[in-house]
Amino acid sequence: MKKLVIILGMRSGTSLTAQISQRMGAYLGEMEELMGAALGNPDGHFENLDVVHMNDNILHFCDREWYSLETPVLDYNSPQMKQAMQEIKEIIQKLFEKSDTVAIKDPRISVLLPIWDKVLNELDIELRYIWVFRNPLEVMESLRKRDGYCSRYVLMLWIHHNLSILKYLQEREYLLINYKDILGQSQALEKLGQVLDRQIDDDLKRELKQIIKQRYCHSEHSYLDVKNTRNKLLSDLYGVLLERQEAEVNVPEWEKRYEEMVTKTEDPFLDYEAMDNIRCLEGKEIVIYGAGNYGRRTAGMLRQLGFLNYNFCDKDIQKQGQNLMDGRVLSVAELENRKNALIIVAIENETSRKEMEQTLAYIDGVSFLSFFALEEAYNILWVTIKH
Repeated sequence: MKKLVIILGMRSGTSLTAQISQRMGAYLGEMEELMGAALGNPDGHFENLDVVHMNDNILHFCDREWYSLETPVLDYNSPQMKQAMQEIKEIIQKLFEKSDTVAIKDPRISVLLPIWDKVLNELDIELRYIWVFRNPLEVMESLRKRDGYCSRYVLMLWIHHNLSILKYLQEREYLLINYKDILGQSQALEKLGQVLDRQIDDDLKRELKQIIKQRYCHSEHSYLDVKNTRNKLLSDLYGVLLERQEAEVNVPEWEKRYEEMVTKTEDPFLDYEAMDNIRCLEGKEIVIYGAGNYGRRTAGMLRQLGFLNYNFCDKDIQKQGQNLMDGRVLSVAELENRKNALIIVAIENETSRKEMEQTLAYIDGVSFLSFFALEEAYNILWVTIKH
């Protein structure tokens, strides 16, 4: 029977797992059909681009992004969702034209498992699942470095993805594997081989060890470090995965705990107050997110409005620590230590701007002023001066 192996997890070694699966004989797609290398994944993502684009489309139908903290609401009766389900079926059938053993990996699947399950159950295939998890603090440092997300947001994202996986897999068979066990090689390779029905001979073992040797863990954190975050749901979920006790979790209760964490009651934007009276920004520690052209424009408007004390923040490590227009370029980690911060996200691309506003909003005590509200306040001032 044809086998489909679904690799689940978020920034937890799934790319390495997919690469190993490919070397063990699983078909992921032709090389030109896979997402290539990037700064965060120098060996490649091993994600089929058709799968990624399909999942992005589904999330956008639900007004969600891959980094959203809210669970997508799937309306299977909508024309868009019916079309998406048909396209998922066609993607999988196309992959099986090349091999009887196929593997797919895309972090988005973690929160879209219900629709994939609905489609795949209509196909005459055997489903196997590999769930890869990693210390959430290591995931946090990885995404903060790559995408500029704040720590609290990434930790909630880790809960969201892994709790979504748990909800779906709790009554199913799957392989749960710790990323560190793959790096340590222990029995991890043998377990992966069992899922893929592949005996690992000496030649393959040497090849796989060379692949793993090229990977390394960028940070080391313990379970105690996770407990010290004082995020009880985070440490509870990570703890049950470490102890392989996830089958005992009361998922609905934990989902309720998660929803209480995510819910924000206050609007962090000061746009209307600033356009009414720009002096409301006094006393705030102003940080311009984006040390590019829009950031410089923002600093110029602030100076014209009489605000001479500000800093920048940027995820580009080459810019961090540099001085720019009498301000210093901070890292996101430094930004998180600022008190009473007012952030102006100065990014031209609207999608990227919204992403950063959403993910930085979970820094304690932070408030925001949109670039366009600042621009409006600036224009109002100069109209007043001219008259």
